[in-house]
Amino acid sequence: MASYTRPSPPPGQNLNGRLPPISIPVASPSIGANAKRIMKHKRSKEQQKTLNDIIINTAMKAYEETMEAKKRRVPTPPEPQYPSTMNSEQRQLRMNYYFMKSCVESSPVVPIQNHWLEAMLTLVPPALKEGTSKESLISELMQEVSHDFEKSMRRHLVRSVLVKPEVKGLEQEESGPLLESPVGLDFSKPWHKSFVQSKTEISKNLHILRPALRTMLDLGYSTFSQLLIADLSGYRAKGPVECDSLKNNVTLSCSKAEEKLLSTWYPKVINLFTTNEALQLVRPEKTDSFYGCVTTLMSNQLRDVLTRTVESFVKLFDTTNPQYLPLFKMELTFDDEKMDFYPSLEDLEESVLFMLTTMSRTLQTIQTVQSWLSGGSIQNIEAKLPDHVMQWAHTTLREAVRHNLEGPKMHFNTYVENYSWLVDGTASQQVDMFLAEEHSFDDYTT
Repeated sequence: MASYTRPSPPPGQNLNGRLPPISIPVASPSIGANAKRIMKHKRSKEQQKTLNDIIINTAMKAYEETMEAKKRRVPTPPEPQYPSTMNSEQRQLRMNYYFMKSCVESSPVVPIQNHWLEAMLTLVPPALKEGTSKESLISELMQEVSHDFEKSMRRHLVRSVLVKPEVKGLEQEESGPLLESPVGLDFSKPWHKSFVQSKTEISKNLHILRPALRTMLDLGYSTFSQLLIADLSGYRAKGPVECDSLKNNVTLSCSKAEEKLLSTWYPKVINLFTTNEALQLVRPEKTDSFYGCVTTLMSNQLRDVLTRTVESFVKLFDTTNPQYLPLFKMELTFDDEKMDFYPSLEDLEESVLFMLTTMSRTLQTIQTVQSWLSGGSIQNIEAKLPDHVMQWAHTTLREAVRHNLEGPKMHFNTYVENYSWLVDGTASQQVDMFLAEEHSFDDYTT
């Protein structure tokens, strides 16, 4: 075996307690294969290999045990297939719509123009704008109009930009196409001239706009607004009244009301048209049309008075509210061995209808203005009540009178059933038969 010497470290170097590496001798032909293997042998490598084998064997054993346990274990159920998101499609659409709507509504909107508000104010009569309290009221109204305008513009903007999805929860949201402009109407400036011409033509032909007729309207309102031809609402407080007396009072009241109108209201109406100013702007060919308008207006005013009078009279007999029902004095009579009411139930019903007819026939002889001014043939104003009004009044009064007379009629029938045998000869015959028969003293005294 070859020998070798340990080399000494170079001077000045320290190996820090470590052994210097073993230098492998130069191979020589005299060294055998085993010697070479021994010389190259490193125990650390052998230990590392042994350690690796132990680790691999332990891992394989653990793997085999795990696989064996896995085979014996019950298989776990598959994981549930959860949706990718917790929001449904409809909820996403609904939330998206609300978000976009809030974005659209928060966008700036052009406010209403001040000259538009001023134009609205010019349409308000000056009398309604006077006073210190009216200024604050007008300011509040202008703010309310501005707020409504802005709100309407935002609503229009939402409807014109967004399309509402057909999902649950959006039923209350406004949707659908925008409102279309009216067909056939054009408010552009080319129509302004035509509009002014039409307005002028209407002013010439619409006689109700003339000052005389407007004055007559005011006069009619002040005269007829609270007027009734015959007011019977206070007769119940007077107690029972005779039927003929009430008929005469109604006739007299209607006559006095007509005379009063002919002496107060009618002369004022005539004076409106006796001046030249009344016909100043009326063209000659439109004179008959103008006076026809006057007659129609007077006819409507008179009919309105008669209608209100008839309605108030019918209301007195309302079966559900007898507060103002007139009390009629009726007597139970006995004549020619017959009991009856005076006046009879039929006469009472006819008397009530007579009062209605008297009221409806009042104001039927008032002469037209044109006939009075011309002095020609007399023509009266047509103030007859419509047939349906009179038919309704007759039917209602008949039913009401018959309903209110049911009590007296039952009272009358009770009298007839209990006492008619005393007056129709039945009682006399029974007495004669009793006297003709033989009876004991006790029969006569009991």
